[in-house]
Order: sequence, then structure tokens, then C-alpha cells
Amino acid sequence: FDLKGKIEKIINLISKSCIEIIADPELYKTLKKHFIDQHDKQRENHRTWLITNKFNDKAHEFSIENQHPTGQSETKNSIRTSDFAILANNKKIIIGEALNFSGQNSNSVDQKIIKHLQKLTVNYNQSKLDNLIFLTYYEGNSEKFYESYENYLKHFDNCTQLGFKCKNMIDDMTSAAQEVNSASVKIAKSIHSYSNNSENEFSIYHFYLDFSEKK
Repeated sequence: FDLKGKIEKIINLISKSCIEIIADPELYKTLKKHFIDQHDKQRENHRTWLITNKFNDKAHEFSIENQHPTGQSETKNSIRTSDFAILANNKKIIIGEALNFSGQNSNSVDQKIIKHLQKLTVNYNQSKLDNLIFLTYYEGNSEKFYESYENYLKHFDNCTQLGFKCKNMIDDMTSAAQEVNSASVKIAKSIHSYSNNSENEFSIYHFYLDFSEKK
């Protein structure tokens, strides 16, 4: 069971799926203007559903389950669901979380992002999976997408609010993870540990996706 090889394939397939969807927003109805009530969760769920469906169309050895039951709610009074889980041979190997975001991470990683990362790593990852995926659907100024992503990378290493250690610098892996480079899909990887040794080490794959409305 070559987990490393499978993870590389999964990251590449998600990248391909995202690139196709972002390239044709009118076809896939992914922008804020397509949602009359401007409901944040509705847009987020729709984008995640599109990405996971396209992934399932492409992947033959993997499958994604949307709204996968896992972990506890923030109040610990009920079971919550991660936005998606990826399975190989019916075994769950990845869980993922997504959010809409329009900020710039100017002085630090935005608190909205921190909150969702905490849910993914602490509330949902009860089984201590080694690999997690975090999708940020950027809805801010289209001209500042790259700046927002660069700020995210810059401040992530110094973030002390996540509740786990960052074992090395967050690494931009956009070019390595894409067969065709896209300016709208950025990918980074960070490695962490819940403890002071490598026994509880895990990786987060950060997708920063440009869903801004181009003028």
C-alpha cells in the first residue's frame, strides 16, 4: 500500500478538478453573483460538491464522500461531519475542510482560517490521519489573489494559535503538483506534529483557489 504515491495522485487529481471548474465559472455557477441570497455556506458546499464530483469522475482507485461523519462538534455535544473524506480500497486516508474567504492575511493568518484549521485538525481528525486537505475558496479582490496567498504562506509558519507544532516551513508545491500550471490554483504543504516527536506527525495540503469575480 504505497500511501505516498496515492497522496501524490490525489493532490494532482484535485488540482486538475479545481482548474477545470475555475476555468469556466459560468458553466459551473461558482461565483457570488450566481447565488441570489449570497448564502456563504451554500456557495461553499456547491463548490466542494463540484470538486469532489469531478474528482470521482477522474479517479478510479479513490472515492470521495461528501459530508463525512467524523469527530465532535465544537461544543462536543454532537457528531459533526468533515466537508469530505477520501477513501482508497474502502479505507479512509484523508479528510478535508473548505471555506470561503475574501481577506488578505495582511498581518497574520485570518481568524476565520484559523478556526477552520482547528476544526479540521482537532475536532474532526480523531483518528489522527496522516494527511489532511484544506481548501480555501478565495472571493476577494481578483488582483490580490496571489498577494493573499503569499501572505498566508508568510504568516502560517509563525502562527501559534493552531494548537500543534509546525515542524518546518510551509512549502509551496504548486508546480510539482500540477501537470498544467494554473494561476488560479495554488498548493502548499505543511508538516506538523501533535507531540514533541515524530510519532504523531501529519501533513496538511493547502489549496488556495481563486473564485474571485474577474472584471
